[in-house]
Formats: sequence, structure tokens, C-alpha cells
Amino acid sequence: MKTKLNSGGCVTALTHLYGSSFGICGGERASGAFGRLSERRRCDGNALLEVWQAGRGLKRKPLPLRRHRKQANKTKELEIGPWRRGGGREAAGQGTGRVNYTHYHIQVGLDAGLGNCEGLRDVTTMMKNRKHHRRQTHRHRGALSQRLAGHSFLQRLDCGKGAPAFHLYNPTLRTSICEGKHMVMNLGKIQMSKGGEFLKNVIGRDESEELPQFSDGAFEVMVTSGSPTEAGSRVLDDSQIDRLVPQGTVNQHTLRELMRRVKTVDSSKVKCARTVSEPTVVVTRFEYANLFHTSTDWFSAYSTARVAGLKKRPHIVFLDGHCKSPMDDGWEAMYTSVHYAKHFTGPVCFEHVIFAPLGYDVPLFKHITQTLDCLGASSEELAKNPDPRRTSRLREFGEFVALSFESPGEAEVATDTSAVPEVRVLMVRREDYLAHPRHSGKPQQRLANELEVLETLRSWAKERSSILFEDNRSLLNVTVINGMLAHMTLAQQMNAVSGADVLVGAHGAGLTHLIFAKPTASVLEISSPIYRRPHFQTLSHWQGRDYHVINMDGNTADNKQVREAMDKILKVISESKLGS
Repeated sequence: MKTKLNSGGCVTALTHLYGSSFGICGGERASGAFGRLSERRRCDGNALLEVWQAGRGLKRKPLPLRRHRKQANKTKELEIGPWRRGGGREAAGQGTGRVNYTHYHIQVGLDAGLGNCEGLRDVTTMMKNRKHHRRQTHRHRGALSQRLAGHSFLQRLDCGKGAPAFHLYNPTLRTSICEGKHMVMNLGKIQMSKGGEFLKNVIGRDESEELPQFSDGAFEVMVTSGSPTEAGSRVLDDSQIDRLVPQGTVNQHTLRELMRRVKTVDSSKVKCARTVSEPTVVVTRFEYANLFHTSTDWFSAYSTARVAGLKKRPHIVFLDGHCKSPMDDGWEAMYTSVHYAKHFTGPVCFEHVIFAPLGYDVPLFKHITQTLDCLGASSEELAKNPDPRRTSRLREFGEFVALSFESPGEAEVATDTSAVPEVRVLMVRREDYLAHPRHSGKPQQRLANELEVLETLRSWAKERSSILFEDNRSLLNVTVINGMLAHMTLAQQMNAVSGADVLVGAHGAGLTHLIFAKPTASVLEISSPIYRRPHFQTLSHWQGRDYHVINMDGNTADNKQVREAMDKILKVISESKLGS
């Protein structure tokens, strides 16, 4: 089914994609085919896979990820790791890989549909009637894909006859993933700072210097002589851009401006200073030093790679000029390589390049303040009991990030079965630190009596650890960790979070770590009237996580309320750890 989009020569079609979809809800799939296995990948050039049986008495040890990653970069053969069959944290390592419904050429996996959980309304019935659907036309298979995947990037727009570029539009997010083959990045037509500098060397630099400004031909799509598409022409006209990448509420929509400047070029006239043959995802970051906003960028790049059906972790190119940030470690852990665009010299030719949506246009940001009644669940649960109102999307993304740092997480099984179960409470502190060139170094105060709350938690933990069995053994050993995360590396932060049973903190970016915590971890958010926003409640809901909140009247927490909330949380945890 093809329909005219406008007079610009591009057409849109509702098409099925291989492994396509994007976001939070819908498109769940059976993942139980791999059995109860925990797995991790040593990310070396041969992508060796080590599998642990998730049985009693076995204990994993973190793998030396960085050493293997360096070798992988040399060989340019980095296996896709948990994308292929999943990491092993959730449900004792239940595989989280994609199931290939070969009769439809559809893969429904980590790249789930977007917008709400309604995308799976008919999946059980449809899969029972597989023989009937096997006989359907290509057109009907596309419709089936749409229903399986939910609100996904299913509206495809091919640009120009003979121009190897297309765009996948998501009507729920109102944005697109733009993909091209044989494209050239002309750095002389992109104005921005070099990026990647040490923070101390660029103090006071204005943000406008760090965000890209494009001239015509900043990116070009190569076409051959005699191609139906004339060299030197714009790939998209203004009406197409308005349709594919609406301005929305973003003041400086860099992806929109970039698409406006993309032109075609005669391939015989292109001289590449460097050619990148492996798939590359281009990302423009805004609030790059903030964990919450960085996580929206991580999610965008992760989902973009999944929609594109990449089988290996792509390269990342930052199309911005921001200085170094502790968040950079996350990008390097998750992807094959990371480069700042301005660190290249001369025209760079990409055989396959994908432009990720802005972090402001992914569900972690765009739907965080909207009603989205979508409850999180494990892949294992949904494999057994498909439910259109539930999703494993955000859990799988969190697992992907955590396993990129090789956090032991839930897959680590205690060897001493007689040991007193331990409950680790991590209080995420708000600290003074210099985040970016325009930052004062002083975070906004959200909790005036933070140290008092920390001491309250410590005294509460001591009291609860003194409760004994009849044989004088403690029921639980409750410990409180002073989470000074801002002065840790990102890997150290992930390690601290992976072992936590409870995350406690004032509303702030640090609570974003709940995404990467083990599925059984609880959250206690302490919220002031000024910062009473639904971010972490929504993220917890989307993960099916136990969430509690103390809504303060001012910026001082009531210690009695803290104790009461922690008792409620401990009751949930004790039922899990003690089975009562």
C-alpha cells in the first residue's frame, strides 16, 4: 500500500520491519525458549559466550570487560552481547533474545512497540491462528506486524528515486529514525566546538558553541551518475520535514535542522578522508552531564540500533561539541567505539549511518509526564502469560546497560545458604560537583535535612537488624550505604546500585539509577513541593518496581515518615528473602 505524501517525490508506506519497533510498551514476545540460563559475553574479538547454570551454590564473578573491549575494537568484531540472547540478571538469567516468527519475517524482541501496552491486544489469538496468517499477502503481514509491535516506527518514507536514504516515522512519538547508506559527513559545513575537552579547560563556554549549526550539504547522500535523483538536490523538502521531524517543544531541534540540509552528491566526485564500513549511530546530546537526560540518549541510541536491526553493537558519533563528562564511560561501555564528529579530519564516508532521535523525543522523556498505564514485568512472566497492559521493555534496557558494565546484579547467588539474608539500603546523596562549563558546582537543595535522614536510616537499620529468631539468629542484616555517587566513576556507581535492595533519595537525577537496579529493588523517593514530578514513579511503574514516596510540605523530611516508609519496604523485602 503506497500513498503519495506530497509532491516532493517521497512516498510513505506502512511496512513491516525486521526486528523493528521502538520504546516501552507492546510487542512482547516469548523468551522462554532458551531455558533457565544465565549468560554473559566476554566482549573480545571472537565474542566468546560463557554460560552459567543459574542453580543454587553458583556464583558469578565480574568479567574484565574493558580489557576485552579493547581487543574487540582492534578486530572490529564486537558481538552484540545481551541483544542477541539477553544478559542473565532477570528471572535467574532468563534469555531475553528475539524470537523469529519466520513465516512472517517478523522479529519481536527488545525493540518493542511504543506509546502504550495496547499493541499486544491480539497477539495470542493471532499466533494461535498462524496457519491462516501464513497465507496472507505481504500487505496483511505488514498489518500484522503493526499490531504485534504496537505504536512503532512503521511508516517508511523513501527519499528520491535512487537515493539510498529513508526515514521511519513513529506517529506516537512524532519523530523519526533516519537511515542512510553511502553518506558523507562534511565537517567544514558543521559549525561547533571540537568537543571532548577536559572540563577545566572550557569553563564558561556558552552552550551555543557546543551545539551544531549546519550549512547545506553538511551530510550528503551519494548517488551514481545517471541516477533518477539529481546530484545537488535536497533530500527532503520543508513539508516532509514537518511531517517526519516536527518542531514540537524543542527550542533547537538539531535533527530537524540537519535533515533540512541533507543533499545528494555525485559519488564519483566524493573524496573520503576516512571510510567507516560498520554501522554507525549519530547522536546529538543536550543535557549530556545529567544522568537522567543521558539515559534518554542511551535509550534513543539503543532503540535506534534495534529498529535498524543491527546484529552488532554500532559505533557512536557525537554530533555535538560538549566537553568530557563522567557519562562518557557509559557510551564507551555499551558501544563498539565512541567518537566526537569534530575529531575526524576531512570528509567522512559512512557505508551505513543511522540518526537517532533526540533524547527529548523518546518515551523516557516524552511520556514521563503523560498517563501511560503500562505496568512492568519480567520477560519470563510475559512469555508465560502475555498481557497487553504489561511490558518488559524498560527492564531489558536497564539490563543491557548494567551488563555492559558487567554488574553481578541478581545473577550472583549466595554460596552460604545459612547466612543471614542481607538488605542493602543505598541512600543516593546530592553532592557539590562541577558538571559542565556553565554549572556553579552547587546542586539545587531538595532535602535540607539530608544528613539527618541518613542517620535516621542508620538507626532504623540497627534496630531492624536486632530482631531475632528463637535461636538468637537475626532475621535480616540491614545495612545503609552512604551513596556519594557523584564522586564515583560510572562503573563504581553501577556496581553500588547492582547490590542495592532499596534506593532512597530526594528527587533528582541520581534516582535514575533505579532503571539499572535489580528488578526486586525498591525505591523511596523524598519529594518537595517544588520538585513534585512523576519521573521516578513512572519509571518504577514501567519496570514493575516497588515504589514509595514521601511528599514533604517543605524541604525537610519527617523522620517518622521515613521510618514508616522503610518498614513498609522491609516487609515486602522480607517476604521475598525469608519467604514469609
